[in-house]
Amino acid sequence: MLRRCWSTQSFAKRLQQARLLLSVLPLLLILVSFQPVKATETLLIQKPSSHVYVICTEDLQYYPHYDFTKRNQVSYAASLFQLFSSKTGIRLKVRAMPIKRLDLAKGCDVRYPDNPLWYQGRDSERPQHFSHALTQILGTTLVKAERAEIKPEELQAISVPRGFTPHHLMQLQQQYNFDFIETNDASAALLMVIKGRVDGADVEWNVAQALLDKIDPKAEIAVAKHLPISLVGFHLSSSNSPEFIAQFDQFLQREHEAVTQLKQQFQLREQLSDLTTVQHATDAAEH
Repeated sequence: MLRRCWSTQSFAKRLQQARLLLSVLPLLLILVSFQPVKATETLLIQKPSSHVYVICTEDLQYYPHYDFTKRNQVSYAASLFQLFSSKTGIRLKVRAMPIKRLDLAKGCDVRYPDNPLWYQGRDSERPQHFSHALTQILGTTLVKAERAEIKPEELQAISVPRGFTPHHLMQLQQQYNFDFIETNDASAALLMVIKGRVDGADVEWNVAQALLDKIDPKAEIAVAKHLPISLVGFHLSSSNSPEFIAQFDQFLQREHEAVTQLKQQFQLREQLSDLTTVQHATDAAEH
């Protein structure tokens, strides 16, 4: 799977830039999802504080990781921010907006999700402060279960949700010349696999599980075993509120057990070993 590059450029131009980046940098393992239009704000805590920190995020449905497209939408990030507020008394407001507006947005103290690697080879200014990872995503290429052993040389096309660049697949694409097919969102990318229109979909594993439960619970989808998997941390970033980043890092360390319980509540898988365990359990059930 891949990770968004926060770019306003066309899909073709993003692919071109990614290819240039590969010539001077190691393969970047990055991540995917949706695209509503209006900014929404959610006040997460009412406790008194001298300042309300504004967290700006993508206006995307990226459940279970995050989804602030509607007020009071449940997700891991929303629950984590509420836990932080309740433990510290610091007031937070999440401002979700279209991706194209994020780089130009004013009044944002913090951005989420973010990652230092996403700024390599880009013109936009890199934030000065990054928190520890709030979670880690599993970027995967998902295929029909009977094609889990598909080799790179057998690929003809992989679907990619709009707004994301499949960095971890770029080197293979140059070598084997398969196509990237852009879709409106991750659901559409998965449906193309289910209907046999592409070989695989570049969709984060946790997001894919949640979507498959809705679009086709009976679909037999598996991770392509011979294609790269990207492990990418989701961080908070800020250029003007280092004190908030420091406080959130202290919270993550101090409330480690509670944070772990939240991840379990939303059934988040963060490691390849977790993914292997789930895959093996599925295989055993089928036999």
